[in-house]
Formats: sequence, C-alpha cells, structure tokens
Amino acid sequence: MKFNLIKKKYLKDIDTTAFVYEHKKTKARLIFFNNNDENKSFSITFKTIPNSDNGIFHILEHSVLCGSKKYPVKEPFVELIKGSFNTFINAMTFADKTMYPVSSKNDEDLKILMDIYLDAVFNPQLLENDKILKQEGWHYHLENKDDKLEFKGVVYNEMKGAYSSVDEIIDMHITEQLYSDTPYKYSYGGKPEKIVELTQEEFINTYKYCYHPSNSYIFLYGNLNIEDYLEKIDLYLANYEFKDYSNYLINEQKNFIEKPVEKTYYTEYPKDKNYVTINFLIGSNLENNLINSINVIDEILLGNNNTNFRKYFIDKGICEDLYGYMQRDKAEVAYSIIFKNVKDEYVGKIEFLYKDALQKELKNKFNKEQIQSIINKNIFTIKEEVNKTSSPKGVSYAIRALKNWLYGNDPLELFDYDKTIKFLEKNLQDEKYEYIANKFLLENNKKSIIKILATNNKEEEQSLKAYKNSLSEEAISKIISDTKSLVKWQNTEDDKEALDKIKSVDAKSVTIKNPFKPTFFNEVNAIKYAHYDIKTSNIVYSKFIFDITNLSREELNYAALLTHLLFKINTKNKTELEVNTEIDTYLGDINSSISIMQDEKSADIKIKFVVFAKNLVTNSNKLANILLENTLNYDFSNKQNISNVLLEFKLNLETQLKEYGHTFVNRRIASYMSLKNMLFEQINGYDFYIFISNVLKNINEDFDNTYNNLTNIAEKIFNKNNLIISTTCSKEDNIIFNEHISNYVNFLKEDAILANTSKINFEKKEKNYSEAFYFNTLVQYVGMGFDEFENYSGSLLVLRHIINFDYLWNNVRVKGGAYGSGININKFKELSFWSYRDPNFENTLNVYKNTADYIKNLNLNDKELNKYIIGTLNSFNQLMSPIEKSTFSLNHYINNYDYKEFDKIVEEIKSTTLEDLIKLAKIFDSNNKNYICVLTTKEKATANSELFSKIIEIN
Repeated sequence: MKFNLIKKKYLKDIDTTAFVYEHKKTKARLIFFNNNDENKSFSITFKTIPNSDNGIFHILEHSVLCGSKKYPVKEPFVELIKGSFNTFINAMTFADKTMYPVSSKNDEDLKILMDIYLDAVFNPQLLENDKILKQEGWHYHLENKDDKLEFKGVVYNEMKGAYSSVDEIIDMHITEQLYSDTPYKYSYGGKPEKIVELTQEEFINTYKYCYHPSNSYIFLYGNLNIEDYLEKIDLYLANYEFKDYSNYLINEQKNFIEKPVEKTYYTEYPKDKNYVTINFLIGSNLENNLINSINVIDEILLGNNNTNFRKYFIDKGICEDLYGYMQRDKAEVAYSIIFKNVKDEYVGKIEFLYKDALQKELKNKFNKEQIQSIINKNIFTIKEEVNKTSSPKGVSYAIRALKNWLYGNDPLELFDYDKTIKFLEKNLQDEKYEYIANKFLLENNKKSIIKILATNNKEEEQSLKAYKNSLSEEAISKIISDTKSLVKWQNTEDDKEALDKIKSVDAKSVTIKNPFKPTFFNEVNAIKYAHYDIKTSNIVYSKFIFDITNLSREELNYAALLTHLLFKINTKNKTELEVNTEIDTYLGDINSSISIMQDEKSADIKIKFVVFAKNLVTNSNKLANILLENTLNYDFSNKQNISNVLLEFKLNLETQLKEYGHTFVNRRIASYMSLKNMLFEQINGYDFYIFISNVLKNINEDFDNTYNNLTNIAEKIFNKNNLIISTTCSKEDNIIFNEHISNYVNFLKEDAILANTSKINFEKKEKNYSEAFYFNTLVQYVGMGFDEFENYSGSLLVLRHIINFDYLWNNVRVKGGAYGSGININKFKELSFWSYRDPNFENTLNVYKNTADYIKNLNLNDKELNKYIIGTLNSFNQLMSPIEKSTFSLNHYINNYDYKEFDKIVEEIKSTTLEDLIKLAKIFDSNNKNYICVLTTKEKATANSELFSKIIEIN
C-alpha cells in the first residue's frame, strides 16, 4: 500500500464513508468518499497563489490540457469530449487553486479520464512546446507585413470579454482594495494588459514549482474499488520526491483604507449609473458557523425584493438595486453589499445611509419567524441532497472540502450539516444575529468602501500601431515567421497512433437505455392528475400546469410579468414578508414560469403557465394554503412593491443579455424562424426586456393600466379547465398530497376555455434578415442560422458533434481566439451557429459559411468515427434527477412525442457512416438563406452597417 490511511469517518448527512489518505513518498493528500452513487468522480487540485495580474495559473489551466507525454496530441481534453462517456469534464481556476475534475458512470471510462488528466498535469507538452503558451495565453499575430498587428490568445480574449462586464470590474476593485496586502489582490483570471507580459520562462518555472504531488489535493468519489485507483495514481506520484510547501502560504490582510476609494467605468450614458460597494473581511475560512450566520443575515436584509432594508434604498430612489455576496473560496472570507445604479447625488452618502438603515434594523430586532424560515429552508436543502442525482456530486463535494482542506483544516467538518443547523438555531434562541450583524457588518473596521463612478470618457484600447511602427524590418519578419509557424502547427493533424492512445469503447457494443418511464394519469372532476412514481425521500415535486395558449400577445406579456411577481409580493391578506416567511418555513421552493411547447405531430403551439413547488409531503396542506393565498387572493395594488420587483428583474435581464451573448444571438436568430421561438423571445428575450422597460418607464403615469392587466390575466390563468396537476414522488406520498391539494383545487374557477390555438400572428423574417446589437464591449458574439432543411436524424447529430469539436473548435476557438463556439440543431429543423467572447466578426461568419466544404472533405477512419459516435451517444446517456425524469415523461404526453423515437435516433447514431455524413453537406449549402445576429461594439456595427437589416443599441 503506497498510501497511509489517516482517518475514516461516516458522514451520515450524505450517507458516505470518508477515507482520508496521505501518499507515503510525496505526502500528496487524497480523500475518498465511498457510497453507492453510480456517478463516480476524480479530481486533482493544486494550490496556485498568484503574484501578479498576468493570469499565469488560468493560462496553465488551459495549457496543461494541450497534450502530454503519454497522450501527445494537441488537445486530449477535446478528444475526451469527442469520444467518452463523461458526465462532467472541465478545469477551473480559483483565486488560490486550480482544479481538474472529471466524472463518469462507467468505471473503466473514469480510469481512462483520470489517467489522461494525471498525465496532463504531471507530464505536459507545454514544457517543450512554446506554441502552447502562444495559443492559449497570448502572442503577437501578424500574417502579412501590411496587416494590423494584434494580440491573440484564448485566455487573453476570454479576459477581454470578462472585463467588458461591470460586475467583473467591481469584483476586481473589491479584491484589490480589501485584500491589498495579499495575493488575492491580483486578477487570477488575468488582466489583458498584463497577460501580454507573461514570458515563457516564468510560465515554465511556475508550472514546475506548483504542479507537484506534494502540493496536490486528490479527491475520489462514488461506488469504486479504491485499491485500483490508488495503484494507478501512485504510478504518477512515485516519480517525485517529497517537496516542502509549508511556507507556500497566503498572508493575512492587516491594513485597511479608512477613506472611500474612487474608481471609474465606461458607459455611454453615465447619469445615475454609479456603483458603491461596502466590503468587510468577516474572518478565517475556518469559522464556518460564523460564515453561515452571515448568510442568514444576508437573507434577512436582502433575501427578497421587498425587505425593509432593501426598501430603505429603493423606495427613496437612492439606487435601483442592491445585493450581497460572499467570497467564500479564500483563506479570509469577505462579504460585500453592492449598490447598483446609484443616483449621482447619493454616491457620497451611501456609507451614512447604510449605517442608518442597518441600525434601524438592529434596533427593531430581526423577525424571529423569518430567521426560523431561513433555517428551515436550509434543512430542506439538506434533506433534498439525495435527489440531486443529475449533478456531479463528487465535483461539488471536492470544491466544498477544499474550503477547509487547502488551508490545512479538517475537510470533513463541512459535511456535518446537523452541527451547522444546531448552531444556527442556537443563535436564534440566544438572539445572537443582531450581535453578529453589529460586530461584523457595522462596527467592523476591516472594511473598504469603493465608489465606482460612471463616465463616458472612454479609455483608448491598447493599440499596437505605434509599437509596430517602432519595429525594425527584421523584428516584423520575426513576428510574421512566428505567426505562420503557430498557424502551421495549429493546422497540423495529430498523429493517428497518438490519437489511438486515447481509447473509446466500440459504439456498436454500447447499450443506451431509454430513460422514458410512463406517467400515470387519473382524471377527477375534469382535472388531469399526472403521477410519476419514484422515491424522493418524502419530498413531493409538483407542477400546476394551466393552459394559456389562447392569450393575445399583450396578455402573454403580462402573463410573463406575472411569473416574476407571483409569490414575491403581498397578497390581500399577507404582507410580502409574511408571504416570503411562510414559503421558506414550509416549502423548499415555489415559483412560476411559462413553457412554450410544440406538438410533434400537428406542430401546433401550446403555451402553459406552470407553478412549480417542492415540499415535504407532511407540508402538503401548507402548500395548498400558499397556493390559495397567492394565486387567488393576489393583490397588485402596491405600485412600489411591484416596481421594486420588476426593476430588479429588468437589471438582471440586461446583465444576462450582455454577459451571455451567445445565448442571446442564438435565441434571437431562432425567433426569426418560428412562432414557438418568437413567443419565447416575447417572454424571456430582448422583446420582453423592451416590454418590461416600458412598463417601468410609465409605471407612475399608467399604473392603473398595469394593475388592470395583471388582475385580468391572473383571473384568466387560474382556472380548472385544462389544468394538469403533476406530481413526482412515491405512490404513498402522492395519495397524501392529492388529499390536501384538493383544498386548493376546489376553489379554482371553472370558466369555459376558448379553442386551444394561439391567436398570435407570426410572420417569418425574410431570408438574409440580420440584426446587430451593440453595447460597450471588447468582444463579439456572432450568430448565424437557417431552417427548412431535410433529414433530421441521428447522423445529423453525429455531424453536429463533429462540427462542434473539430471544425468550429479549431477554426473559431483555436485559430480565431474566441473563448467558445458551437452549433445547435433541433428536431424542428432549425439550425444556428454561435460564438462566445470572439475577437472576430467577419472571419467567424466566413467559417460558418464554409461548413459545407468542410463536410464534403471529411476523411475519418473507423476509429475516429467511432469516437464521435460515442461522444454523440453520451448526450443520450446523462444522469437525470427525479424531477428531470418526470418532466421528460410528462412532455412526451403534452407534446405527443413517441418515446420510441429515442431508440430510433440512438440506432441511427450508432449506424452512422462517413457517407451518411458527407451527404448531409447539402444542408449547409444555403449561404443565400442565412439569418445573422451579432452582439458587438457600436464601432463595428456601424462600420459594417451594409450587412444588417437593423442596428439596435442595448442601454
């Protein structure tokens, strides 16, 4: 045995036996969580403490996965995505650690994944190949003498995109000021202007120091034979001698700036768009009970839209939003409150106003019922842990353990949930929460205050024009030569023998089980009750599905508005605090949403208003009361409350549109093609953003109209007719649930429903329709799509996988420098390309347009094709939680899906040939029919205005 067993402990809250090991030779740390979970996990983490803003550990995270001694291909990481049965595969850089996690249901598959990752981190090709830093980090890019000299690199461009976000800028300023004496002050992702200062020498030396077994933390999880894994891990660790890292530590923050610090950020419209942050160091990461208490206080102060503390600022028009967040993954934990869109006249007064608001809260005492409800919600979360089978628990548990483990503390302590709950309840009993808030959020001198002022004085982007002009002919030739050498390497195909070392199972031998299991229906008094029978630890997941297909466009907008108000505002009988407290006390969650569905046989659109809830079966009567109060005794008369909720949602939606630009362009393109996608845009996309902005803009002058529309739509929705009540739980729990829920159902109206067809007109956009949206960004999100093609099939899904992880990966990400790119294809014969944090615009569009040529020239041998088939099958073999299984089953019923279609597609995937793939090239010969949507800068949108039907500003 090459490892010493240090500790063994049963963790009852997660039904796991934990084994803590230490490698005898190197003292590498290893934890094994042994349980019955079929989704097994491995991860290896290194402590990585930055000493500059050059993002070296972020670049190393990317680079070690670019080939290794045993697997000498350019990107084994991508080869694993192409052809393994992983349930999770990634690499992650944190402020003081770098993690490499993988998961799989298949034991042999996990061993392959683990071996590739171990060889990557301990024997990477980056030690010999300087092109890896150039590709993943940065390089000067110049292909011809007269071209514009540019910086390129995957991480360089990723971070340009990251720092286009004001939230990232705020986070950067907080860590710089609050942790000014420590390495946490540095941008661990990397500042673009500092990334380009990273040298190959520093890159190699830093790797050699940090990527050593004595500096590693290894985590294994699931139902596996630990001796097999320890033996394989030792094959790598045994090549090293012990190295002392006892002095590789993070120093404590001691100095704090008393006066507020002023920073700026650019926005075209700066009036009243300032941010102010109040930040506190809470204490050591060891103080888990204190940290959990601060989380409770955060819930009290900011846990819903209309807490007294929030309203103090929002109702007075001081700012548009405020929120708190904890920086937990650091040796010293910080808590911040961010005041968003602060009016110019209040910027200098926020600290005083904050103290005044919090002192009033403490003087009036926190509401004990509210605190108990927050604790109850934590208890429910613990109870529900067993049902979260679709997520890789081994990865999340490893991250949780590292919060103690990395700093030399007991990692198993964080899994004693009972101890945490008892401490929180004792604080309530002893009335400690006011004391804790006063000590750590009011009188705490370990703090910083940062004013981030909006300005329309734009800093010039880093330009290389002057630098290029200063270069000699010889230096320019050297850059051109280096660029061509890099491009040549990127274009070089991997050696076939090297690729064969990354094993895949034979696709034809694989059995993919159809996840469909029937939902049982029962009709009582014209209401359909749907039950999915599965054990859920006495938790009932329920859906109340109301048909709203016949709503008009305006009604649908207000129905979407209602989903953001329901269960968040006062009712006729309860205040918003009482509503929130009751929900947190008795339920795990309750929310509402709108689902746009399409009948597979008739292609008819179905629109459903869905109320989703989860609760212990013993609280089913409480759910009935909560539904009764919130869906039938609604009250939309409080203008301020409604305005507060909608304003927060509008700001969140604006952030989503800008930060998830690839999703934005995808959905926008889809909305050009079909009624279903246009409706989705209407309730959740840019069109809804415009609608909600107009409601807020006119809320003072036209509130009666808003009130009437919300009231009328609520009266229409909550109706017995065409109602489906779906439950996911055991048979026994379902009987109990239905008995109690009748107390709600019996009060629903029974109005006649009009024909179940949508009355909303849809006119498809003409071919070649295109839009450019712009805001202040340093990168692009480029989308292109089309529809009306033939041959949706399993072979097309294989082709999608090939395009994603060969053609687009190499041309848009590797060569183009974008952080990501992909293609979406659905069974309704709609197709769209997207890119994420992309430095290019026209070049990316050209890549999309040349897809057909790539397909026509596909040349795959049997092993390569088998790998892509396995990767495609993997998407049909993912783990599902109980609610995901039941939703899958119920949607088959609502949408008239044939469950046997799953098996048909799987067989088509397995039998795909190269000839099948090449024939599909004709689908992409449609360059004269493309829709285009781009999220970009104002300068690039206007410079290419001839390409767009419309140019639209997001502000």
